[in-house]
Amino acid sequence: MAGGVGFCLGLLSPLCSQGVPLGETVGLQGLAKGRQALVDVQGGHRAWIVVTHPDDPWPATALVLRRKFGMDVQVLIATMGEGGQNAVGNELGRALGAVRRRESLAAAKRLDVKVRFLGLVDFGYCRTAAEALDHWKAARPAEVLKEALEAFSPEWIFTPHSEQDAHGQKRALFYLLKREVEREGDRAPRLLRILRNPGKGEKEESRFSLEELDPIRSVTFREEAYHALLQHRTQGPHGPMEEEIGPELRLLALDGKGRFTGQGLLDFFERLGSRGKGWTKRLEALLLQGFEAPKALETLGELIALLREEKLGKRAPGSWHLDAARKAMEAAMGLRIRLKPSGVEDPEHTGQVLEIWNGGRQELRFRFRPTLSHGFSHLVSPKGLLVPSRGFLRVPLRGRLDREQPRLLLVLDVLWSGGRFLTEVHGRIPKERSVAMRVVPEEHLLVPSQGGELPLSLRISKPVPMGLASRLGLAGPPGFLFGPELRRDRLGLSFQAPPLLGEYFVSLRLKIPGWDPLGRGLRPVALKFHLSTPYEGVEAPLRLFPVRARIPAGLILGIVRGPDRTVEEVLHSFGIDVRALDARTLLRTSLAPFATVLVDSRALLLRPDLRPQIPRLLRFVEEGGHLVVLYHKPSEFNEESLGTLLAPFPLVLGKGRITREDAVVHTLLKKHPLLTRPNPIEARDWDGWVQERGLYFPEEKKTDVHYERLLMIQEPEMRELPELPQGLNIDRTPRTGALLAARSGRGSYVYCALVLHRQLRALKAGAARLLLNLITPPGWTRFR
Repeated sequence: MAGGVGFCLGLLSPLCSQGVPLGETVGLQGLAKGRQALVDVQGGHRAWIVVTHPDDPWPATALVLRRKFGMDVQVLIATMGEGGQNAVGNELGRALGAVRRRESLAAAKRLDVKVRFLGLVDFGYCRTAAEALDHWKAARPAEVLKEALEAFSPEWIFTPHSEQDAHGQKRALFYLLKREVEREGDRAPRLLRILRNPGKGEKEESRFSLEELDPIRSVTFREEAYHALLQHRTQGPHGPMEEEIGPELRLLALDGKGRFTGQGLLDFFERLGSRGKGWTKRLEALLLQGFEAPKALETLGELIALLREEKLGKRAPGSWHLDAARKAMEAAMGLRIRLKPSGVEDPEHTGQVLEIWNGGRQELRFRFRPTLSHGFSHLVSPKGLLVPSRGFLRVPLRGRLDREQPRLLLVLDVLWSGGRFLTEVHGRIPKERSVAMRVVPEEHLLVPSQGGELPLSLRISKPVPMGLASRLGLAGPPGFLFGPELRRDRLGLSFQAPPLLGEYFVSLRLKIPGWDPLGRGLRPVALKFHLSTPYEGVEAPLRLFPVRARIPAGLILGIVRGPDRTVEEVLHSFGIDVRALDARTLLRTSLAPFATVLVDSRALLLRPDLRPQIPRLLRFVEEGGHLVVLYHKPSEFNEESLGTLLAPFPLVLGKGRITREDAVVHTLLKKHPLLTRPNPIEARDWDGWVQERGLYFPEEKKTDVHYERLLMIQEPEMRELPELPQGLNIDRTPRTGALLAARSGRGSYVYCALVLHRQLRALKAGAARLLLNLITPPGWTRFR
């Protein structure tokens, strides 16, 4: 398939000769779309890229299939990656999945491909496909995969996964995919593996350079794929392009049907018989010469008419060519059409406006086709829409929208001197915004059973422009009171949100009585904030989960924040005086007032300023302070990576992890203060944990003897599906580095590889009691 600089010059020349101001009407984006449309006219085959998680290696493959071969590409992502870590924010679980979904859609938009999520749960790293399928069984993974396959009907399927994948979820998805392809028999699409590091006996059969230059965008496929990868911020930090994206796309056919060449299974024009003769050569000339090819507009117009005569279904061969021909026609004419909200409320208008730019050399006429359009319950067709050469027209649409439809489709007849063609304009039906309110940071909180005061915020969302004045109320059991944060002598709260502010935050403090006086035991309490008339239907629920625990009184704790704030928020909920140590504070403020300094999970990832302050933190320990470090990755913590070590004695983190949340925890030092003071840690405190026990355990033989090892954890027995390789990635090595403690000088040091923030987010009382023990310095005597 041809392309390159010759094509680019052919595309640019006629547009520039028409005097089209590129920055106003066509621009580089329009030129790129025009070029892609001509590639698509000769492509048109459907390709599926199947991956398990949003950060799996799909951008480079999607880019080559889309840009080079003009394929209709859909990336099928089995999960939303909600079980992973968040490198930039506080979202976890479903909230993290929502963020990663947006990141995937942003990357796909950049590459001009589609995304579909299969809806399976990402429950974290696992070692066997059998465990993954057991977690997924309620979601019917085989059935939903079959439904997705039938809905898109791909002719090619690409996946980076295999039966040898270390991650059980990836192995399980490949098992399901291969079984579904085999079930299709002779009708099955082609199945190919994306090779990053070929395994033993594997040799790529097709190779495509990613160093190929896009002549209009002036970037290589490799650079563009890397920029798409950078959209996945929560899965960072990303290395340099040379480490993340290889110089070639390498493919291996798994079905024995020959190598991938980019050619489709079926030549649409050959199927047309005599009517299809000559079209291949005409389109090749168009692709080589761009819109300077002889009778380029006539060729595209005839192609659109030919394809429309076929009455193609949505998935029929040729339907993609029809859409591509329309886009190419619009690019050749310098035509741009869009629907957008008008921002005007009028019962006689839809609230939508049609905008048309004509950057070509001839005037164009437009006619509405209401019977072919969708999303309108009533549409008034204006008469005589004429847009002169290099002209612009803005037309408010009269009629009414069908609010039951999610999208708008407006079909237009475009008439020009050489003929006519139908084109489509898509838009969204705007959702009606209303007033909403929610508790931040979380709607479910762990709190001490003895009660106290809890700082909270309410986030109130409203339409713009709209003023909002109201009074807050609280529904719940007696004894729960609230008032403004700045006026502790008052109860209740009124506020007034400015009209131009879409989100307004109200800070307050909630007084919580002890649980025992309520006579309710330690059951959760449901509260509900609400607004006064006329917004009494606007509510924000809050559930409080009591934890029976002793809390160190009068303790001042300095925290070096990581990406997640769960630990900090829980400590605030328990009344601990927590003070953030930002770069300036850590550099210039004395650490003497702090009894404990806590370095939160992966803080070294976000805080490069922390590295030169490590000697100061270790001196804090020597002088009698208590330093607690929560889990980090080896590349973030080890002395080999940093040139220094956030620990008083030699300690090397490895890649060992306990993936099963139900793995038995054995106590090695039962009387150690971290397991007894101020809260005895019992067997029940390990029950009900979620996703995993711990990550990146210190290596057993590289942990100095000065450290006391408090716990031992071992993965339980695991079995793999009989159809898959056995014994792969099964690691049952007993881990004794989950919780380490050491004395250094007059102070103390703790390293914790347990994933506490996930358990606290899952409202596990045992994790809260353990956290209170970790932050309590040895010898602390004041408790409440």
